[in-house]
Amino acid sequence: MRTILICICILLYSFEAFSQADSTFSGIISVDTTITGELDINSDITINSGVTLTIQPGTILNVMGNFGITVNGAIHAVGEDTSKITIKSSDGNPTSGDWKGISFTSQSGFPVTSIKNVEIHHAVTGITLNSIPSAYSLNFDAVKIKDVSNDGIRINNSHTTINNISILNYGSDGIFVEGSNSEVTVTDSEIDQQSSSLVRTGNGVFVHNRADLELTGNRITRCSVGVYVFNNYISNNSGNYPPIVVAAGNEIIQNSDGVRVTGRRVSYSPSSPVDYPLVDFTGNDIYGNVDWN
Repeated sequence: MRTILICICILLYSFEAFSQADSTFSGIISVDTTITGELDINSDITINSGVTLTIQPGTILNVMGNFGITVNGAIHAVGEDTSKITIKSSDGNPTSGDWKGISFTSQSGFPVTSIKNVEIHHAVTGITLNSIPSAYSLNFDAVKIKDVSNDGIRINNSHTTINNISILNYGSDGIFVEGSNSEVTVTDSEIDQQSSSLVRTGNGVFVHNRADLELTGNRITRCSVGVYVFNNYISNNSGNYPPIVVAAGNEIIQNSDGVRVTGRRVSYSPSSPVDYPLVDFTGNDIYGNVDWN
């Protein structure tokens, strides 16, 4: 009996819950924690390695300044179709860039991160992935990222799968992918510059620096360039290889340029051949783009 009581105490100590009655939520999360209701974030939040933050359906997080959420562990934020999770600026007149966004580090993804039926508004960059190894699992599904000042999703040397995402009104790139260790799949998603002040600005998807990307069944519209693939390395001097993009069944319309592929010379000599990215576009609808399809 004594052993059983000790185990129960340990379990209670290693779990915390926050609800609307707590009103604020901030600081370092060092044990598995569940939050619900409407809460104000009044400082940076860091989720420690091996720790999971669970956000219940219907939760609203109001970020009260230039703060962000850094994930060294995991987030389980799974809303419902009729009870989404919302993370947004607390400002009465919010603008893009009011808060930093959510950043995943090389320690995150274990335990598994799942983000579904979540809306992220007014951040600098909605979601950032930095050096997420292939063994770790980050799943993004039915997420809306809107009114961000930089990128919707920024991926650096990371493995991830993105499905059914909406990225609306951003300052730079809808999805930015770089790094030789990046392997990214994006399916059934929408990237759209809806605001009249942003139409045909920013890239829908920008890929460079040896990344691998697969695009399937997405709609990319009203950007400066729908899909921009850029090889920015000199292969002979560095031993690097160009990015690889495979795209099928996408609709890329009403941008300034539909698809742009830019290579770089294999050496610094102006007479050397150009090393282009490796692209395979099959069965896409690319039309109605102003300057070039």
